[in-house]
Amino acid sequence: MYQVKLTESYFPAQSPEPIKAVTIGDMLRAQADALGDQPALKELTDDGEIGRVWSYRELLNDSEKLGRALASRHAPGTRVAVYANNLPEWILLELGGAFAGIILVTVNPAYQKRELKYVLEQSRAEAIYYIEEFRGNPMKEIADAVCDEIPAIKQRILLNDHDAMFDGADRGVLPDVSPEDAAQIQYTSGTTGFPKGALLHHHGLVQNSLNVMTRAGVGVGHSFIHNMPLFHTTGCAVLTLGGLSVGATMLLAPMFDPAMIIRVIESNAKRRNLYWVFQQ
Repeated sequence: MYQVKLTESYFPAQSPEPIKAVTIGDMLRAQADALGDQPALKELTDDGEIGRVWSYRELLNDSEKLGRALASRHAPGTRVAVYANNLPEWILLELGGAFAGIILVTVNPAYQKRELKYVLEQSRAEAIYYIEEFRGNPMKEIADAVCDEIPAIKQRILLNDHDAMFDGADRGVLPDVSPEDAAQIQYTSGTTGFPKGALLHHHGLVQNSLNVMTRAGVGVGHSFIHNMPLFHTTGCAVLTLGGLSVGATMLLAPMFDPAMIIRVIESNAKRRNLYWVFQQ
């Protein structure tokens, strides 16, 4: 990967590709112009079959439409939480929120009432986009109970309620967004204390994700199974934004199910595809 002859006791910084500051929206628009009808996102169902599919152009159109809907409800810089497992709508909210200039607060779908309340209050979120339940966790019930105690939460919208999600798309206007604008707050822990919110901007998210996927050898025409949780930086940044940045196709799994993932690998191998990154 690197051609480095070490002469010092440290590894020198590597910069094989030029760094260009762009927003998430800039990146997606450029990829839609370049790749058009190439598949960008394929939904994997619980049994490993292909569900809904978006080309790069379709993903851009739906993301901008949702961005306008979000802009009709939320001012730029507003913090909006997403409390769900891996769904295409999660990615649409991530991309649409980037177009709308809002800050997405990513929430672990395993959180219980105390944990969710802490994140919503500490991030100063004014809305939550969520699902009914996941793996037996009654998420809507938990979120509704929490939001009843937080007057700052103005909207609660189910991700699969497309009428509510896209309401206002005919009225909203996309704002100007800068690469240095904040795009996400991701909560990181690893200590015995409460999680800490890390504020991440467009430029950093896109550049870091592009670098990782490029150095992993993923490029235009490749496909990969995306089973990392979207609330985590590897899921929503490295694999999602990185995959789009390099022009690949992501097969989004609702969760990590080893048996299902193996079936997907085998079915693609029969078509002369490889398992983690495979040629279309």
